[in-house]
Amino acid sequence: MLKEYAEYRRSNNIKEQTLKYEIEQLHIFLAFVTNFAGRKLEPFEIKPLHVKKYLDHEKEIKQVTDTTIKRKLSTIRQYFNFLWEMGKVPNDFMPKVKYEYNIPEKTGSTNYQELLAKKKQILSNSKLLLNDKLYFLLTLKGIKLQDIERLTTENVVDAGNKIVVRFENNQGYFVKCNFYDESDIAIFIQAIERATFRDHSLLVASTNRKEANYLRHNLKEINDRLYKVINAHFRGEEIRSSYIHFLYKVERKSLEEMAEMLGTSVTSITNTLKVVLERYKHMDYNKATN
Repeated sequence: MLKEYAEYRRSNNIKEQTLKYEIEQLHIFLAFVTNFAGRKLEPFEIKPLHVKKYLDHEKEIKQVTDTTIKRKLSTIRQYFNFLWEMGKVPNDFMPKVKYEYNIPEKTGSTNYQELLAKKKQILSNSKLLLNDKLYFLLTLKGIKLQDIERLTTENVVDAGNKIVVRFENNQGYFVKCNFYDESDIAIFIQAIERATFRDHSLLVASTNRKEANYLRHNLKEINDRLYKVINAHFRGEEIRSSYIHFLYKVERKSLEEMAEMLGTSVTSITNTLKVVLERYKHMDYNKATN
C-alpha cells in the first residue's frame, strides 16, 4: 500500500523530500511490526500496541529525540488515515494513540511591526541584491518559498499607484497581495525590466539560472545578507507566523480575510492561529512602538 500512499500524498502536493522521508519511516515501522509479530501483518491487523512498541524501541534503543518521535507518530497517523479512507482498515485508531514526549514549546521571536520599520533600511541598502529585496518583500506578505520561486512577471501588475501580485499557490488557492509604498513599487518595476532585458519571465532569478530553483540554491546567502542589515534572522516560516499574529492582533483581520490573504482555507488558518497565539502570547506591539 505504500505505493498507493505515495500517489495519494503527491495528489495533495506534498514535497518530494517530505514524501521520501515518510516512505522511509513507514518502511522502518512496518518492518518492526513484522519482526515483532513474527509475520507480516495486514493493515487491519496492526494495533495501537504495535505503534507504542515501535516508538518505545525508537526512543529507548535507538535513542531518537522526542521531536523525531513526534514526527514519526505524525507520519504513522497520516498513513492510517489514508488506509481508513481507502477502506483498508475498519476504523482509524491512530487519533486515540497517545505517546509521551517532552518538546519545549516554540516561542516566536520576530516582532512583525519592528520588521516593517526596517523595510526602508532594506530597500535602500546598496549592498543588497534586487533578488534579496524581492524575497524580503514577498516573504513579508507571508508568501512561502515554493510559491515565490515560481512567480513570473505575468503574476505582477503595475496598477500605477500600487503593485498587485496575483497567483495560484502550491495548494491551489488564489492569492492577491497589494504593495502601495513607492519604494516597494520601484523594486517590482526593476524586476520586470530586468526580466524583459534578460528575456525570461521569472521574477526572482539570475542571468545564469533561469529555472525556478535559483532562490532555493541561494537562500542561505540571501538570508546572511539580510541578517547583516537587520541584525536578525529572516526565516520564512517564522515571518509568516509573525505576520498572521500581526494581522489578527493589530490589523484585526477576520479569519476569512486572513485565509484569503494567505492563500489557505479558513479551517487551516484557524488551526494555525491557535498555535501562533500561544507562540506569540508574550508579544507587546505597544511596547515596541513607544
